[in-house]
Amino acid sequence: MPVSTIARAADPATLPAAEKSDLRLSVACAVAREAGALARRRFDGRPGTSGINLKGNQDYLSAVDAEVEGLLRRRLLESFPEDSFFGEEGGGSFDNDVWVVDPIDGTANFVRGISQFCISIAYVRGGQTQIAIINPATVLVTPADLDGLDWVQTHLPAEAVVLINGWEWLNGTWAGSDGGAWIWPLTGRRTTIPPADYAYASAAWQKEVNDFNAQAAQIVEADAPETLALLRGAGVTHVFIGARGGTLKPEMFMGKRNYSLLYSNGSDWIFSLKAA
Repeated sequence: MPVSTIARAADPATLPAAEKSDLRLSVACAVAREAGALARRRFDGRPGTSGINLKGNQDYLSAVDAEVEGLLRRRLLESFPEDSFFGEEGGGSFDNDVWVVDPIDGTANFVRGISQFCISIAYVRGGQTQIAIINPATVLVTPADLDGLDWVQTHLPAEAVVLINGWEWLNGTWAGSDGGAWIWPLTGRRTTIPPADYAYASAAWQKEVNDFNAQAAQIVEADAPETLALLRGAGVTHVFIGARGGTLKPEMFMGKRNYSLLYSNGSDWIFSLKAA
């Protein structure tokens, strides 16, 4: 249902508190989807994709930030004119009932061509967050990934080490970019990107993880001697590629002499790596 239709379905000022809260949630979800679709179109149409960088594309990023925030402001205040609005880009006011938004949460990824960014919306009343929304396009795990994770839990040995897709997140820390991010927490199998709290572990381990993933993100030929040396040197035994993917693609491993396809549901792909 379009946002305008949801908003017209009832006059928010006349609703009981519980029903008004439900209406706010419905509108916020619809607005997040609309804003997320706009941001995705601008992401796909960003200039100079191959050479994008923070400085050279700041003007474009600022324009997209402003456009998405403007959409959020219009939609939310059209539906709830009695509320206040505060945006990361344009500011606003912090009255008792306020919508707080970050139109492009993850700008560094946006300008680098990494699709892990989101629309963040919160509704705050009396200093307490009542509603928190991100657009669903940023959720890493799909239903297909859940099947793949179940397969990992059932079939991979406990000592397996799994190469997964990732991206450089904050201050050189790496994070998983698809369902593979949940292998370690949910199945106990180690992955080449640990849960994010590894950033608080020893400096030596942080460097080891970061250095490995910076190299893994550059893999082009899976059977190249330098790739095999990198993976085997890190103890990698398997490769997991989830539905959302990343720099690692199934076709990089299909039919390669050193890899065997163990599982695929059309969205997730799991390969074994032959020992040296």
